[in-house]
Amino acid sequence: MAQITNHAKDLEVSNETLKQDIDRLNRELADTEVRLGAARAGGQKEIEQARKDFASQQDALQVQAIQLQAQLLQGQKEFASLQSTAAEEQKGAEEERKRTGELQSTLVAKEAELSDTAGKLEDESTALSRERELLGKSRDITALMGARNLHILDVVDTDTRGKSRPAFGRIFFTEGKSLLFYAYDLNEAKLQKADYQYQVWAKKEGSNGQAEKLGIFYSDDKAQNRWVFKCDDPKVIKEIDSVFVTLGPPNSDPTHPKGLPLMYAYLHTAANHP
Repeated sequence: MAQITNHAKDLEVSNETLKQDIDRLNRELADTEVRLGAARAGGQKEIEQARKDFASQQDALQVQAIQLQAQLLQGQKEFASLQSTAAEEQKGAEEERKRTGELQSTLVAKEAELSDTAGKLEDESTALSRERELLGKSRDITALMGARNLHILDVVDTDTRGKSRPAFGRIFFTEGKSLLFYAYDLNEAKLQKADYQYQVWAKKEGSNGQAEKLGIFYSDDKAQNRWVFKCDDPKVIKEIDSVFVTLGPPNSDPTHPKGLPLMYAYLHTAANHP
């Protein structure tokens, strides 16, 4: 009996202890529920605040997007305007370059024409000056100008390709009487270097025509680089049809000219100073 009583007491103690534990757990559970409710309430507020902040930021971003879109449209308009202006300016520049090119071409053509005209005038002036100089300084030419059947021939030397050389000659030929041959711009350096002479040759045209050495050029005017040869033997003059010049040594064969012929001239053209 005593054991039962003791066991009952122990059970009562145990039950009391369990009851206390249950009460404690209930209190803790209640506290936990209170804290959970508070946390839920605080979280809901934070969520609501976050939603509000997000909505505010979204509105601000939408406003910024609208502003940026407006700026983009304005920039596109300005860019299109600049492109149009640049295209017009480029077109104008192309037209200006074209006009400039045309003007330059015209200028080049005019300069070439002017240079050609100036060259012709200079040649004519040089020829006229030479003729005046010859007529003014030479008594032989003055006498020739009154002769009948007078031929005045201008002779220009050319190379094998037909290009004019500097040497230039003028011949005063009176049929059956005399030959006066002036030469300009002969290469004097070759004379000094090789001790050569500018020799004047004549020949009778035809298959059996034999060249004959008439003489040599002598310096007539150093300043003008002018040379002269004169033949006034009627017998010789009557036997020749053409003259030419060679550059050769003094002791060369008088019947066989050496070197390339220079300033060839056929004498029996129509008299141009009757």
